Amino acid sequence: MAGSDNLTPWQPGQSGNPKGKPKGSRNRETIVREILEATMMGETVSGLKHHMPVVEAMVHAVAAKVLADGNVQGLHELLNSAYGKLTDKVENAHTFQKMETIKIGTDAIENQPEKPLTFDIGTTATQPADDDNPS
Repeated sequence: MAGSDNLTPWQPGQSGNPKGKPKGSRNRETIVREILEATMMGETVSGLKHHMPVVEAMVHAVAAKVLADGNVQGLHELLNSAYGKLTDKVENAHTFQKMETIKIGTDAIENQPEKPLTFDIGTTATQPADDDNPS
């Protein structure tokens, strides 16, 4: 096969991207996690001050703002974070065991607007014969 000599794997210790990400560099997720997990002096919603992780201080600050301003969107976000997002549960009582024919509009089919498009479930659309047209 032509050109198969260049399909060999990398030599041991050789990088496929020598000018890529430097060794030891941290990605964004690591940096953000370190910041959020760092300890700082924070204030709780009840006004107590003590050392806590930055992320905890942020939640206390958001909760205090929600309480002070009556911010419904902020309350919604806090509740979603604590208890999960609420979803509407809709019961579907319809069963589709047998459905014979569906008629879709009376749009023009080959310049014949009086004949609706019909098809059986699981088949392609067909144009009905003249005797099938309910008048």
